[in-house]
Amino acid sequence: MDLAKPVSAALDTRINHTGSLNVSGDVTPQPLSANVSLKLDGVGLEAVQPYIAQRTSMTLISGRLSGDAKVR
Repeated sequence: MDLAKPVSAALDTRINHTGSLNVSGDVTPQPLSANVSLKLDGVGLEAVQPYIAQRTSMTLISGRLSGDAKVR
C-alpha cells in the first residue's frame, strides 16, 4: 500500500439520538494530510451542561448545534 496516496474516508453517525455527524473526504497517511467536509445537524447541547457548570454559574436548558465546515 502506498501511504503517500490519498484514501477516501466517510463517517455518517447519530449523536445522542437527536443529531447527526457526517464526515467525508480524502486522507493521506504519509505525510499526514486531509481534505474533509464536516456536517453537524441538530446536535443537542444539554450534554455539555456538566462542563459549563464546572467553570461558570450558567445553566444551559436547551439548544441545538448545526453547521458545515471544510477542513484541510
